[in-house]
Amino acid sequence: FKKPSSPFTLSAPLSQIQHCQMNAGSDLLSSLVGSGSASPVSGSRESDAAPPATIEEFVLQDLERFWSWCPTPIDGLHRCGLLVKLFDYCGLTRKESKTVNTVWRLDTELRALGIMATDRVEAHQRVSYEAFVQSRPLKDAVARCSDARLAWERRRVGKCEEGKTPLALWVLGIISHETGDPQVCVA
Repeated sequence: FKKPSSPFTLSAPLSQIQHCQMNAGSDLLSSLVGSGSASPVSGSRESDAAPPATIEEFVLQDLERFWSWCPTPIDGLHRCGLLVKLFDYCGLTRKESKTVNTVWRLDTELRALGIMATDRVEAHQRVSYEAFVQSRPLKDAVARCSDARLAWERRRVGKCEEGKTPLALWVLGIISHETGDPQVCVA
């Protein structure tokens, strides 16, 4: 599959995003969010990799696909950039989709899984490939997501190959939960 040249446009300069602070009183969205086109991975796309034999392989391939889809610097993605990219990957490219509560829910869950090193966004803080794609807790959480398991079962029996990817389904489950409980996708 082909990587888009520009999956989203930031509404704030990069320096502003690198210094964004996530606290209850600030509007994180004004420094994070831009507009863009539909998600480049709204459906399952076959790559050159062998078809996954297990849900764990299915999830790992999707995490790899996400990371390769993002224009990622060698030192990783900025924390705020990762959050925006995850929304974009789900097809939630509009500014209105990235409310303070939904961004907070996703950030909180990623922190709980050990993806984010600190409780607060800090200047120049990066999330590496190893911390994200190779994270066992993240892979396990995505694999436990009931919607991702259903997508895997449908794919496995050949009934459905189109639709959201496991990572996108997990993110959508986390951000759509009304109470903010990060365990929304746990069986």
